[in-house]
Amino acid sequence: MRATHALLFVSVVVVAGVRPAAAADKMDLATIRTAVSFYTDSVKTLEGRYHDRSTYQPKKRSPSTVYFEDERRVIDFAADVPNGRWSTDTSKSFSIERLSPDRFESRDVSMFDGQESYQLSYTLAKAPFIEFGPPPGVPDQLTISSGAEGESSSTPLHFAGLRLRHSQGGMLASALQSGKGRLEGLEEIDGHDCYRIEVEFGSLKLIVWLDPQHDFLPRRQEYRGGGKEHDWKMLAFLFETLEFKQFADAAHGNQRWFPQHVKTTFSTDMKHEIELIELQINPPLKITHFQVDAATLPDGVKLVNYKTPQKATFTGGRRDLWEARQKLVDAHDERCHEVLGESAKSDDPIRANPLTSGGWLAWLVGLGSLAVLTLGIRLLMRNRRATSPAGQ
Repeated sequence: MRATHALLFVSVVVVAGVRPAAAADKMDLATIRTAVSFYTDSVKTLEGRYHDRSTYQPKKRSPSTVYFEDERRVIDFAADVPNGRWSTDTSKSFSIERLSPDRFESRDVSMFDGQESYQLSYTLAKAPFIEFGPPPGVPDQLTISSGAEGESSSTPLHFAGLRLRHSQGGMLASALQSGKGRLEGLEEIDGHDCYRIEVEFGSLKLIVWLDPQHDFLPRRQEYRGGGKEHDWKMLAFLFETLEFKQFADAAHGNQRWFPQHVKTTFSTDMKHEIELIELQINPPLKITHFQVDAATLPDGVKLVNYKTPQKATFTGGRRDLWEARQKLVDAHDERCHEVLGESAKSDDPIRANPLTSGGWLAWLVGLGSLAVLTLGIRLLMRNRRATSPAGQ
């Protein structure tokens, strides 16, 4: 199961210094809408790689909470924008102080072909005491679900406004064309004059600062909550584009601007810094690019399909290989929580990040018990396995 991030609200002060649009270039909202729509309509597909490094710096660390340290991701991604298809292949590394100086390395693949989603999990590629565990970095389970599952809400599509981060989804262009947008004027962001536009979605407000020097792409995006009665002073999420870069457009033979270096903020404690390393705009992508073919997987991979939810199958019919692998996973788990059990007796905190590690950490924070810690590390070592059918 992929990690999830809770949506946190933090009070902020509204940025001042907006200059009326008429006082500058006299560009009206209709012209800006046209420019944003032109860019969106001309981007059909994307394929590339980006790095994501997260930092969690709470004002006060609790001895009963576990914290991940120095969490890094390398993500290969692709998107078919008009058809809503996407894929991510994520390699993640992190450390848990007091368990071992060695880092964990994991991999998971998520895809959506427009109708079905695919979640492919792997055994840990690297971990402390890996000699106790299964073969590293091999496919373990493929789960096929109806509808989109496992989509990240912080991808290059979101940075460019090709997808919005809120319950209604959609694109910035469609939100502006809906008539909900309101042009507030020009405002300087990091030395660049940008058009500030506000769009309301019920109890949520999106504020974007569009940079006319970079194809009217967002230089800053704020998602605010609290509603009108609280003057939208609650910051739910923030994207800040630190740098734009030109990338090749395969369909049109030219160079196009795209956000290349982005900082995201989930709360005052949780931040991500994301750098786009490679990008192709409008490469040819077939639907098979967004699907996992079980026939290409090695024997012994567990298959869970929403069409037959009560019965799991195994590639090559080799359930025995999967069961043998799980025994090794259990042996590795045992060794890890033996070490954590010893370190939990000291006064120093054991660390793992509660915003990125799943629900078991919430129990740990509330109870502060070694029993819950033991359960938590076992769940972690199992590499976020997808939920299996009963009895399988």
